[in-house]
Amino acid sequence: MGLADLHIHTTASDGRWTTGQIIRRAQEQHMSAIAITDHDTVAALQELPALGACSPEVIPGIEFNTSQAGLEIHILGYFIDIGDHGLQKTLAALRAARENRVKEMTKKLSKLGYALELSDIKNLAGTSKALGRPHVAAALIKKGYFSALFETGLRQLLAKGGAAYVPHEKLSPAQAIETVLAAGGIPVVAHPGLIGDDTCLRSLVPQGLMGLEAYHPKHDKMTTNHYRQLACNYGLIVTGGSDFHGIPGRYPEDLGQFGIPCRFIQYLNERRRLRI
Repeated sequence: MGLADLHIHTTASDGRWTTGQIIRRAQEQHMSAIAITDHDTVAALQELPALGACSPEVIPGIEFNTSQAGLEIHILGYFIDIGDHGLQKTLAALRAARENRVKEMTKKLSKLGYALELSDIKNLAGTSKALGRPHVAAALIKKGYFSALFETGLRQLLAKGGAAYVPHEKLSPAQAIETVLAAGGIPVVAHPGLIGDDTCLRSLVPQGLMGLEAYHPKHDKMTTNHYRQLACNYGLIVTGGSDFHGIPGRYPEDLGQFGIPCRFIQYLNERRRLRI
């Protein structure tokens, strides 16, 4: 039985691979299950019926970027009903906020001498429904202002506190959890080791949090074990995923390089059955 990967991004948000490429590569790697978890959009999941794929199992998911007390907390949602009215209303508002943010960034960049239009970014983003800094960075590179995504000057320009940075309008973790629950899903905190403060996790449990993503490429063994234990302490399930974007130079560069045993899918399904 192949591995599972519960954290994958496509071109519908900030990934580099299309939904079809993800499915085909997962089949080639004999993966048992994957979850497509794009930022603030389910557009990739809406493409699945047309692809006609029957394997691997594709768990409908999403990732919300949220903020609380100055902390960035990402909330994953699994087994969501992508047609849920409340979910779609929330996603529409987030899409509009993302576009307004990028528009403000282009204004700042123009004042700094970087001639960039919103249309340049949208054209480059293609099918993405979740405009963001990666698309702005790609547009700057295409214009010849920078040579690579990881170039220091580019990262400093767009990073928090940078000259062209514009704050992201985000949901609170509680709002994201409520949205996932209302759509019939299982809310999980993504890569908790990157938050920088565990105290917020306990407060999210009574809000309906159901899991922690203990397995992640940026978690070392000690960090993984820490969050496995914390999940046990709080009565949460453990999940994991590669946070795959398909970006050259960013691990993992290929789907299937990082995954979790399929028994963790059973835990997710058990929690799902309790909700039904």
